[in-house]
Amino acid sequence: MIPSTREIQAAVYGAWLLFRLDARGLVFFEDSVEAFWRSFFAAVIVFPGFAVLALIDLADSEVSAGPMAILLVELIGYVIVWLGFPLALYYLSRGFDREQYFLRTVIALNWSVVVQIAIILPVHAIAASGILTPGFQSLAIFAAAVVTLFYAGFVVRTALEVSPPIAALVVAVDVIISLAVQALVIGMLA
Repeated sequence: MIPSTREIQAAVYGAWLLFRLDARGLVFFEDSVEAFWRSFFAAVIVFPGFAVLALIDLADSEVSAGPMAILLVELIGYVIVWLGFPLALYYLSRGFDREQYFLRTVIALNWSVVVQIAIILPVHAIAASGILTPGFQSLAIFAAAVVTLFYAGFVVRTALEVSPPIAALVVAVDVIISLAVQALVIGMLA
């Protein structure tokens, strides 16, 4: 279920167009069950960036666990986030009578994470480097979060064909799942 290089390029380009608020980005995603499963390959692509972000976060935390425990717990959390939100989205899309758009929404959201990590990772790396004042660090991280949340909202609104408030609710569910898993991971490593 590994996508071809051509599919990856098309999907990332489609995600980039969506980042530019161009709804035509959706045409670059195949809308099928097979493409749905292949879109989870985005998790493999962004994993190195996630690992760097996890290391940055762990540097600021008091962790008593050893390296193997940290790796295992972080990996489990990563998988839970990647699978948990699509499961929640399935039920949300049914509740909003948009089940027919579920596959393409997950596909678009999965590939959009490639663009999101390209925004978040440099900002967090610069902030962690200490070259910015604490105020600018916080501002940069906040700005990156706002941009990526707005982007995710646009992807949801466009792919799921829902109103902005419904899209915001869907993104909020994603954030809640991510924060809950992150809190669980930190709690397990403390």
